[in-house]
Amino acid sequence: RVKFFKPGDRVVCLDNFLGGNARYANVDEQNAMMVREHADAATLAVLARVYVAAWQSLHRLGGGMRKGDRILVVGGSTPVGIAAVQLGLLAGAQEVYVPASPKERNDVLALGGTPISFNTDNWIHSHVFQECDVLIDCTQARPISSYECALRPNGVAVCIGYHPKINESRGLLGWSLDDIADYAKSNYMREGVHVYDIFSSFENSPSNFEDDLEKLCSLWENNSIKPVFRGGVPLIQLGNMHNLLESNKPQRGTIVCQPFKEVDDDDQSI
Repeated sequence: RVKFFKPGDRVVCLDNFLGGNARYANVDEQNAMMVREHADAATLAVLARVYVAAWQSLHRLGGGMRKGDRILVVGGSTPVGIAAVQLGLLAGAQEVYVPASPKERNDVLALGGTPISFNTDNWIHSHVFQECDVLIDCTQARPISSYECALRPNGVAVCIGYHPKINESRGLLGWSLDDIADYAKSNYMREGVHVYDIFSSFENSPSNFEDDLEKLCSLWENNSIKPVFRGGVPLIQLGNMHNLLESNKPQRGTIVCQPFKEVDDDDQSI
């Protein structure tokens, strides 16, 4: 029996086993939150899944960032990375550094970030060395220790989720033994390192999640943040979308499944 909602209520749901690539889904009401009527569904999806992750990584782990902090965002062209750059600057960060290729430098500058070399060996003799208060890794492409030379002695490192390598052989539960070892080291064996998982965060503190989503909705309404969309994808194009994501080609912005979006049957491009 549903206690807290009535037919017609507009909600956003977060569930690791939701199966959102469909027009309809059954959800537990404990995994649903009321949302504002006038915000479009695609924006709400990005705020709930992308911007909450960036916000909580900045503000709810390791004591939270402070105004004037220097932040390093690894994976600044990923959806969560873009959000972390925007939200870090909005919160008063002195600098937000983003490792970027020459092709990505203009995108980083457009966000207000400071592009730096991908080569961490170059950091040791630069202004980045041991100058960052917060490190956010959105890719997990390399062990977090690879980037720690940029952190101050008491700095905080956050790994967003955990992403086993797509093209490598699978082991236990889809992870290789190296993936499992890297996760365990990051999550349990390194002081000052936090592994952030959005589903665990919501399960452990739904009230914090709801409060943070409400703040982000207000920032969006005030045009203080502008989510970057890669595109909206109808159901018929989901196969192409997954192929694109698994190709490891850089994709700037968030791709959102829009199950009621109409498209010609012959049009399966993305």
